[in-house]
Amino acid sequence: MSLVLGTALLVLFVLTERKVKHPMINLSLFRNRPFLIGNLSGGLSFVAMFANTMILPFYLQGVLNYKPTQVGMILMVFPVVMAIVAPISGHASDKFGPMVLTTSGLVITGLGLFYFSTLSATASFYQILPGSMLMGLGAGMFQSPNNSSVMSSVPPQKLGIAGGINSLVRNLGMVTGIAWSVALFEAMGGVTMPKPGQINAFMSAYHAVMLVGMAIALVAAVISFNRKSYAKAK
Repeated sequence: MSLVLGTALLVLFVLTERKVKHPMINLSLFRNRPFLIGNLSGGLSFVAMFANTMILPFYLQGVLNYKPTQVGMILMVFPVVMAIVAPISGHASDKFGPMVLTTSGLVITGLGLFYFSTLSATASFYQILPGSMLMGLGAGMFQSPNNSSVMSSVPPQKLGIAGGINSLVRNLGMVTGIAWSVALFEAMGGVTMPKPGQINAFMSAYHAVMLVGMAIALVAAVISFNRKSYAKAK
C-alpha cells in the first residue's frame, strides 16, 4: 500500500512540476543525457552499495561473533580505500574523461558484492577484507568522476539546482538500498541476530541480497557505459 501511494504521489509531483511557473526541481535538466545518466547510474550505485552496508554488520556480529571493535575495523576498510582512490580517479577523469573510470568502478563494485556472496559462516577476518577493499575501490573510482561529469554537464547558473538534485538522488539511493535489502533479507527468511539453528537461513538470505546488489551494480555499469556528450577532458 505504501509503495502504491508513494508511486502515485511521485507521478503527481512530476505532473505538477511540469505545469507550475517556478518548479522546485527543473525537470528540463533530465533532457541532458550526461546529467540523466550520471544521476541514474549514481543512484543505482548507492542502491547496490548500501545493501551490503546495511547487512554486513549483522553478518559480522550475529554469525561470526565478532566484537564491536572488530566490526568497526572491517567497516572502516571501505571508506579508507575509497578516500585514497577517489582523488586519484578524479584527477584521472580530468585527463581521460569519466567513461572508463565510472563503468569500471561499478563493475568492481559488482565484483565486491559477488565476493561477499561467496563468504561462509566460518569466514576469517582476512577473508572478509578483499570484499570491503573491492567495494571501496569501486566506489572511489566511480564517485568522483561521476559527480564531476554531472556538474560539468549543466550551465553555471544551474549548478545549485544540479547539486541539489545530485544529493537528492544519492540520498534516495541510500534509503532505497537499505529498504529493499532488508525487505528481501527478511522475505528469504533471514534474521538479523540469528540463533545457532538459524545460521543457514541467514547465510542464504545474505547471499541472495548480495547477488541482487551485484546485478544492480552491473545494470548501473551498462547505463554508465552508454553515456555520451560529456565535456571533453582537458
